[in-house]
Amino acid sequence: MNPSESHPLHALPSAQSGRLIDFLTANVISPMIYPPQPNLVVNGMKPYPTMRVELVPLTYVRMPEFWGIEVVGSLPDQPGLLPSAASVPVPYTVELKLHGLTGTRGIEVIGANRTEQIPLQPDEDLAQFVGAVVDGRFRRMFPQWVPERYPRLTTVAVTDDAGPESGELDLNPYDGEILRVRGTYRDGWIYSATVVERVPESILSILARQAFPDADEGVHVMPVDAPSTVR
Repeated sequence: MNPSESHPLHALPSAQSGRLIDFLTANVISPMIYPPQPNLVVNGMKPYPTMRVELVPLTYVRMPEFWGIEVVGSLPDQPGLLPSAASVPVPYTVELKLHGLTGTRGIEVIGANRTEQIPLQPDEDLAQFVGAVVDGRFRRMFPQWVPERYPRLTTVAVTDDAGPESGELDLNPYDGEILRVRGTYRDGWIYSATVVERVPESILSILARQAFPDADEGVHVMPVDAPSTVR
């Protein structure tokens, strides 16, 4: 048997072009520019430092509801360059521009052990929300008409029979970041929630908190010392 054929990589599920590997998070990021240019960003742990990870779109005869995009890992073809089975996993981040790669309803990220569907179909009823993630909760900063200070986010649509709790988003991976979310607000929940932009905690987020304060908290103004009298 060829040594490369007995390598642990071959125990992973086959993709259309390589071997599927696991992913941890998958998000569609749309920078605030026009026209919109959404990018798929996938994070995870690859089993070998020398492994190359790619996002590979599937090919369709007709447009699907959710366009499949595989998370594919590959190693060098030379047997002598294959890593040992005891290699330490390392993190990876890969991106893919989604122009021309979205189905009628969105995309589906396909990994070794799970898939994740991300709805992307435009909806005129969806609104924009901006907030900071604090201790795993979404602290609303905009718009001001939302009465809840900490609305909860769910992928469930308002019209779905399932309760919003069944699709509640885990916001812990975004802790300390400013999020721009698209969805529909109702009764303390943002339904059909999609994270379209994320910004790490910075001086910009501090300014954003001052620009969009909660109505019941008021604006927090930094004290300014009175200028000294010149003699």
